[in-house]
Amino acid sequence: MAQKFLRKYGEAATVDFVLFKPDGVDFKADASFAAGDVTVMRDEGAEGNAANLPTDEGKGYSLVLSATEMEAARIVVYLVDQDATKAWLDDYLVIETYGDANAQHGFDLDAAEPQVNLSKWAGTSVGVGSVSGLPKVDAHALNDGLLSGFNAVVRLQNLHVSNPNGHGIESVGGQGHGIYGRTSGDPGDTYGGIVGQGGADYDSHGIWGISGQNGHGIFGKADVNSGGQAGIFGEGEDGIRGDGYSSGIRGNGTEGNADGMALNAASGGTGKDLNFVNDRCAIPSLGAQAAAEVNAEVSDVLKTDMIAELAQGKPTATPTFEQAIMRLYMALTNRLEVTSTFKKFFNSLGTVIWKKGLTDDGTTYAEDEGETGP
Repeated sequence: MAQKFLRKYGEAATVDFVLFKPDGVDFKADASFAAGDVTVMRDEGAEGNAANLPTDEGKGYSLVLSATEMEAARIVVYLVDQDATKAWLDDYLVIETYGDANAQHGFDLDAAEPQVNLSKWAGTSVGVGSVSGLPKVDAHALNDGLLSGFNAVVRLQNLHVSNPNGHGIESVGGQGHGIYGRTSGDPGDTYGGIVGQGGADYDSHGIWGISGQNGHGIFGKADVNSGGQAGIFGEGEDGIRGDGYSSGIRGNGTEGNADGMALNAASGGTGKDLNFVNDRCAIPSLGAQAAAEVNAEVSDVLKTDMIAELAQGKPTATPTFEQAIMRLYMALTNRLEVTSTFKKFFNSLGTVIWKKGLTDDGTTYAEDEGETGP
């Protein structure tokens, strides 16, 4: 089993390790090492004999690696007993380095104070301030300055904060705004006051709004004079989804002929304009306008829409309402032909659509179930 260590790049280092007897149960003490028993490989390069042999420390051993041997990202030390009868179980050590650009880990654990690359914030080099140890701040970058109380406004320009497991910017507002984004520019410029983009591979949120007291979780307001704008535009698996103890999504149309809520499925798709997915989403009652629209549609079906005559075939035991009405209408208005054996029903073109067998033995007259014509 590999024994792993972390040591500084380019500096002589000591590592402590143990060896096992060939049975792999007990530690191997007082082992002796010969040239070739201990070899070193650096960054997957060629192996070579170690500069030093291990020192017996009692139950375990120590090995001193030279500064030259430590000039690698990864160092592997192989401990192989070359005798015909092995005194220990072959093993190896893995040393990863830190504290150098060529190391496995670039950070320096030995630094007394953590280093911050301020050029990553400013985009250029940052000068030394008048107070020792503090970076210089260009006051014009604050634009409006620092105002007193809760009215402080700081405009951070070209700021990019990246933390894969945390928040880009986390701001907690007092009586003001946690984060307040406002843009200005020429009409048509594609700038966003706040632009939130969630991770493509995670259950993250572009912008997540939680309202407090009488506020809005996310409040979107479009310019009423610009046309074609959406206060909040949701595109995805759920365009906009509302979950809560109050209204999931509530729309109030207050300007002129604005809709309280307008839902349109994708053109050419199979989705519904409005789809209730369970029986708890029923509309409790129809308003006056909705009731009038429903009444108009029903009246149109009853008074305007035409029903086609039925095709030739056996009458079904479970007809639709339209089929039942049309079969009765055809029987009452079209040609009917009765012989000693059949009663035949025709369509308006004179074709037998269905018929019924007849029997009469002088005592009982019977008509069979309908069957297909002719």
